[in-house]
Amino acid sequence: MFLRLRPPTNDCDVQVHPFVNTSDKSKFGFDVNELDDVLGSLKQAKTVGVIGVHCHLGSCINSPQVFKYLGNFVSELASDLKRRGIFIEFLNVGGVKFV
Repeated sequence: MFLRLRPPTNDCDVQVHPFVNTSDKSKFGFDVNELDDVLGSLKQAKTVGVIGVHCHLGSCINSPQVFKYLGNFVSELASDLKRRGIFIEFLNVGGVKFV
């Protein structure tokens, strides 16, 4: 399964309309501060394994800085999970605007 998280955005201006912003208090993923609780619950489910990390801050992101921020976030998260014995195969960041 993929873990879908909402990264903290206080260091990054997402620059999207509030209606499509999925970063704060969104149904699209859980807050990074809840990671320990989620991993604890998943540990109880012996048939579920984490293979990926996904985060999506909103639709129509035009700034490369946002993707740089997301890339750093998921990379650091994958490193943290590796230290916990969870090896991530896939990293996914969403919000690309295709023209």
